[in-house]
Amino acid sequence: MKNSLDRPKLPPSFREQLVEIEPSREGAVKYFPCDVVLKTGERVDCVYLISLTDYVKLWRFYPDRGRDKGFVDVEDIASVADSRSRLPAKFANILHACGESGMGYCIFTVEFRSGFKQAYLVGDFAVDFVRYPDGLGKEDVVNVSPHSGRDMAHISGHAYSACFPSETHRCLPVPRANRGETRSGNTAAASRNSRASQATFPQRASGRSEPGILRRGGAE
Repeated sequence: MKNSLDRPKLPPSFREQLVEIEPSREGAVKYFPCDVVLKTGERVDCVYLISLTDYVKLWRFYPDRGRDKGFVDVEDIASVADSRSRLPAKFANILHACGESGMGYCIFTVEFRSGFKQAYLVGDFAVDFVRYPDGLGKEDVVNVSPHSGRDMAHISGHAYSACFPSETHRCLPVPRANRGETRSGNTAAASRNSRASQATFPQRASGRSEPGILRRGGAE
């Protein structure tokens, strides 16, 4: 099972929950930033739920398994919800499209409704999850500025996990707010090639680098 697409699909109850979560996107791949509750009752915040089929097509290798390595199995999950620590999808999409700020990291600022700005330094993948200042949350975000904030005090991103069902998009309608916002294949490919050329992860047969999802959490 470890190196196979034969992994569980989302149960119907999960599909109903997931359709309420607007994914961020990188090319054709959708990233669902979730908080999940396991069947044991344990709550796990900041979990990326990503179609394994799409992931393997894009990166040409299979992610590992095991909670100790930062992965959650579909069959262990009781429910999913939109993550309280996520950036709204339209802002996360900007950061995904802009790629790395340097070798293996992204730095960006988030502007809030009050005018306050916070700089973040995270790993090159985990731009969806941020640590919000006290009293602020995702509903207060009004803008993001990629590659900015080097002269500001920054905070790191959240530690995160990932879950790879065999599919997500085939059984889910696209949320209305996200329709028509997918980047063109050429633009996505150019962005990914640029990121891969700078990445520090081991190279795979496809020439792409192993993505930051296998590096738990943001840069310290």
